[in-house]
Amino acid sequence: MLIPVPPMFRKRRPRIKASAAQPAPPTAVTVVKVTTTQDGNGRWYFSSPVIDQFDASGLVIDGAQPVSVIVITDQGALELQYPSFVAPGTAWVADDSLGGIDLIFANGLPLQLPESGTVVEE
Repeated sequence: MLIPVPPMFRKRRPRIKASAAQPAPPTAVTVVKVTTTQDGNGRWYFSSPVIDQFDASGLVIDGAQPVSVIVITDQGALELQYPSFVAPGTAWVADDSLGGIDLIFANGLPLQLPESGTVVEE
């Protein structure tokens, strides 16, 4: 007489998923956006907060260099005053061939240059 025996199965091992490759760390700071403020100043946002500035004359809006530094915001954006009202849609350029750019960023990396774009509303 035969006794029924359940078939023997091996337990499957869970597959080990390949870990996703870590993105390479940034090698430079970039300009995220440039906005206009209610006062008509230009506010520059970077991929790392600005913690100090020594020269921002290469941050040009509408062909003009900044007249003065207004403030480094709590978020690390740099607000600059220009000779004329900064309007949305105006061209901006960050280029050290147009003037000096000496900014200190929280992550310690240099600013990627040159960069360009258009001003957007705050």
